[in-house]
Amino acid sequence: MDNARLNKIKGRKLGEIVLYASMIVLEPEERNEFVELIGEINRDVNDIDGLLSGSQSSEHDPIVNTRYIERLSTHELDDERYLNELRTGQTPVVEDIVEMVVDDDIVVSSVPEEIPSSDEVTDSEDDDVDEPYMQPLFTEDDENMLREIRAMKNSKVDLFIERELAGNFKEEACEDVIRFTKIDMRLIDLLLELDYSDRDRLESNLKTLVDIVNGMDAPKYGKLYVNSLNKEEAKLEVRYNEFIDKVDELVKERFPEIVPDALATE
Repeated sequence: MDNARLNKIKGRKLGEIVLYASMIVLEPEERNEFVELIGEINRDVNDIDGLLSGSQSSEHDPIVNTRYIERLSTHELDDERYLNELRTGQTPVVEDIVEMVVDDDIVVSSVPEEIPSSDEVTDSEDDDVDEPYMQPLFTEDDENMLREIRAMKNSKVDLFIERELAGNFKEEACEDVIRFTKIDMRLIDLLLELDYSDRDRLESNLKTLVDIVNGMDAPKYGKLYVNSLNKEEAKLEVRYNEFIDKVDELVKERFPEIVPDALATE
């Protein structure tokens, strides 16, 4: 049994819990599916803990949710098979619904404390907004821009999954583009979820953002991604990078003792 591989799978799944909790906010109409999927992923995490400790052998079925499977890269799909073999001694039959997905090596250090209810997906006002930590880092227009950029990046993930499957581009190149594009999507999700009414939660989310950025490997095939952008997408990419620089400066200014390195990636 490869403990290092299991820990890597566990880290990815913890990140997926955060991602799908974010999706509840972005797509509240799909809340029930996301909640069920989060439960399945959490079950996998518990099974991995049992395997690592040598105290558990389960016969849980693999996750076969189409939305989940279609977002797995070649490497991640192999990891799912490996996990199932360790748990049950059988290889899951998922090929019929697989289209592939993205490679995500980032280990997220925390699971969301609670999954927001549909009633909580609303904007709230607070009378006391004088303290720096309660002043939003960006505007509603910025939020709309981030959602547009996220949709664009999601389409690029789909594009490079298709290219990887078709064999028209090197698998390594496609996996790299998919990986760093998915990280950008996660950063956007976390930015859109920042809660300015709770200092502790805000600081925790900002630390998660910084941990993700600091855990990133530099893209090896960034030019391949850039070459896939049309004129309007290229403008969005420029705006995104400018926005991240702006947020970086604001975070450094407001939270120097918490996140001294902020979101700088250069």
